[in-house]
Amino acid sequence: MSIPIITGEADQLLSLLKLLADPKHVEHILKQITTRQKELEKTEEDARKQTDDAKATMNKIGMAQADLIRREKALTDERAQFVQIQRNLQQQKDELSKKSAALGEQISNAGRLEADAQSRNAQSLAREARVAKREEELKKSVDEHRAWLESIKPPR
Repeated sequence: MSIPIITGEADQLLSLLKLLADPKHVEHILKQITTRQKELEKTEEDARKQTDDAKATMNKIGMAQADLIRREKALTDERAQFVQIQRNLQQQKDELSKKSAALGEQISNAGRLEADAQSRNAQSLAREARVAKREEELKKSVDEHRAWLESIKPPR
């Protein structure tokens, strides 16, 4: 027997009296209500557990997202540092290329200067040799002239 659906206060009282007249039926309905209440409580508990699990999962996801954001920022900073290092290296490479070119030019100039110095040295040595030869000739000439002068001096 189920609870008859009746409207109005008098009808409700009449339905209640009919229910109380059959205690087994009331006990059966109370058991059903208790069973459904326990099922409802179990469902609510399961829902609470799922909600707690969902909150824990959301917290983990939030922490993972925060960690990813930190890692992305660190990676971005490292990329920026890498780009700066590359720029610095390129700048140093350019400076070294300029210095290398300048040194190459200095070496080339030094080679020309050395060649000029060797040429001048060779010219100086040749001049010295000519001067020495001329000196020798002049000494011989002076000696010859002295000898000739001595030969023409009157005896004393």
